Amino acid sequence: MKYKILDVMSISLLTFGALLFLANFLNEQALGDNSLSLLVSPIFIVVLGAFFFKKKLSYSIRVYINLIAVFLVGLLSVHFYGMIGPGMMFFLASSFIGTVLLERKAALTFIAVSFLTFTVYNLLWVLEVRQFNFDVIPYSTSFETYVSRMMTLLFFGGLILLNQYRIIDFLVDSLQKLGDTNQTLSEKEEQVREQYNELLYNREHAKFADHKYEVLVENTDDAIFSLDATGELTSVNSSLLKLVNKKEYQLVGQKVSTVLPDSKNVQLFNEHLAKLLNSRGSVEYITEVRIQDVSNGTYHVKLTPVINAKNEILLITGRAHDVSTLVEKEEKIKQLAYFDQLTQLPNRVLFEQQVTSRLSSHADDYHIGILYLDLDNFKKVNDTMGHDAGDDLLRTITERLKPALTSGEMLSRMGGDEFALLIMYKKTEVEDFPLALRSLTRRILELVGEPVKIHDMLFYLSASVGIVMYPQHGQSFEELMQNGDAAMYRAKNGGKNQYRFYSNHMKIEINESILVEAELREALNHQELSIHYQPLYDAGTSTLRGFEALMRWNSTKLGHVFPDKFIPVLEQTGLIIPYGEWVFREACLENKRYQVKTGARTIMSINISPIQFKDIHFIKNITSILQEVDLAPEFVEIEITESILIDQFDSIVEKLKELRALGVRIALDDFGTGFSSLSYLRKLPIDTLKIDKSFIDDILIEHHPRMIIASIVSMAHEMKLEVVAEGVETKEQVQYLTKHNCDTLQGYYFAKPQLFELLEEKLGV
Repeated sequence: MKYKILDVMSISLLTFGALLFLANFLNEQALGDNSLSLLVSPIFIVVLGAFFFKKKLSYSIRVYINLIAVFLVGLLSVHFYGMIGPGMMFFLASSFIGTVLLERKAALTFIAVSFLTFTVYNLLWVLEVRQFNFDVIPYSTSFETYVSRMMTLLFFGGLILLNQYRIIDFLVDSLQKLGDTNQTLSEKEEQVREQYNELLYNREHAKFADHKYEVLVENTDDAIFSLDATGELTSVNSSLLKLVNKKEYQLVGQKVSTVLPDSKNVQLFNEHLAKLLNSRGSVEYITEVRIQDVSNGTYHVKLTPVINAKNEILLITGRAHDVSTLVEKEEKIKQLAYFDQLTQLPNRVLFEQQVTSRLSSHADDYHIGILYLDLDNFKKVNDTMGHDAGDDLLRTITERLKPALTSGEMLSRMGGDEFALLIMYKKTEVEDFPLALRSLTRRILELVGEPVKIHDMLFYLSASVGIVMYPQHGQSFEELMQNGDAAMYRAKNGGKNQYRFYSNHMKIEINESILVEAELREALNHQELSIHYQPLYDAGTSTLRGFEALMRWNSTKLGHVFPDKFIPVLEQTGLIIPYGEWVFREACLENKRYQVKTGARTIMSINISPIQFKDIHFIKNITSILQEVDLAPEFVEIEITESILIDQFDSIVEKLKELRALGVRIALDDFGTGFSSLSYLRKLPIDTLKIDKSFIDDILIEHHPRMIIASIVSMAHEMKLEVVAEGVETKEQVQYLTKHNCDTLQGYYFAKPQLFELLEEKLGV
């Protein structure tokens, strides 16, 4: 309605304003000065423009354009004609417009400003600051002035009459509508009264229904609750309050996240709530409820929406039923069927299911491989210490390997001392899969190789690992496992504590092994075998302590063959006994020659295989050779490994005592990498402990090897044993070992193993 009044107001201003402008223009023409008309015309043009562009202007801007237009016309009139002009009429007109179109406070402010302006401006005429530039008497009595004033009166009167008519019309219309509304309300009142009576009846009926529902809800063991679409609880029963140990006022109005603060519970709830809101159907799931990091059981949760005719969710009801007993029984059955009871690892059945499933579903996006792992010499641990110790060892190895695995790896116990590891890496993340498998396998071998303390004894284990990749090495679980087993045995036959990738050429390698054996049988006759010697130095004085004799083979057909290739073959075929005698004789001869040539009291260290040592003629042959060479037994040191001690410990000790009785020195080689026990070590009649190179390599960068070396040196010195460090390669290692009381040093820092004549040249002999 206010826009209609504003339109009428604008039309009135333009219509009567045009007539007034014409009359005033004629009056000014008679006076000879039309300055006022020239100034007024732009004002009315602005009002006309505002009317035509009213859709683009706000209501308040249009109102103030009209107000200011009338106000300015009046102000100009006072400026040119003083108190005899029509200015006061325009002041009244603008005040009227403000009263009609403005809010009360704004209207009063405008009227006050207008009154003050006109009062001050008229005072300027009284004080003769402003003066007429024409003869007042003729102007005031002229016909033109008469017409101008009549038009001014007509302008103001028309403005009032037109707008009064419009306002009265508005009031009459409003009264009519008010009457119609009153009639409608009277009719509706009767309807409301009827509905109210019906509501009272329904309310009583609802109270009875609520009471029945409350009895059912409060007497069930299930946790019952309701919530809105945002997940905010609106009601809870006593079972839920008991479950979360809270009062009702602490839950109602709160988000479910405040009731179940465990992130997994909240995430699972939010996922199913979102599914319910999307589908408008019931959802259910099973979850472990955790309150303050304590499990309160496993619950089957069901959420059901209550929906109106517009498919809007009014509320959501929820029920949580305790299924802990059922889940425990199910888990126990699953545990027995799919998990190894000793290590709690997946057993072969579950491992086969997982591998088969992933081969069919993930082969396109993932690299898939299997490590087949077998612990070396585990049977001997069982035989010497009993099956309980063996079980403890298996559990320890399992717990050691678990933290090293990622989510893409699954460790399983196949049975006995055999394990299998499933590896899956995304092809987009791992480019060189064989390299990744090598890195992981080396890490596993390191973990297995760390000492294990069982029944106050230290065990040093190793493992042999076969590696297969899908689909290169097999298309099925059975084929992969068969080939992994073959690769594992190849690693074990290669010297243990190693890994091998399965190769389609393994049959060829077997044939090559037969060839190695055949060539090795004739190697000594063909003079293909040689002995290299590496010097040992006193750590304190840097003087030469002696040499270690090492067998080497340079075959005319196979080329240079490494010891780890042909020594196992010598042991498997029994050739190690005659070949070992040859090494022992040659090494003693070289030491005798060197002593005669230099006068030095050097000691020759000679490695003895377990096969040699267990030979019934071993001591007799040693004695015979020493007599033949005429070398005093005290200048010979026999090196044995800890693996000799596993079988027939007591008989081994007796044989060592016989050697000591002859005067031969005994050294325990590679100490710390195998079967070690302080109680066993004290029973051994030995002279020297040789620390394995694997501990020396990292002494400058890792704390653990330094602790082991310090312990070995301290223990050995308490037992009056000499300590030899093998594999010394840097000056810093020499300084560290010397500082920490190591007796003798050996390694590439001093000299690599070489023929004795070359070594003599290096020594300046």
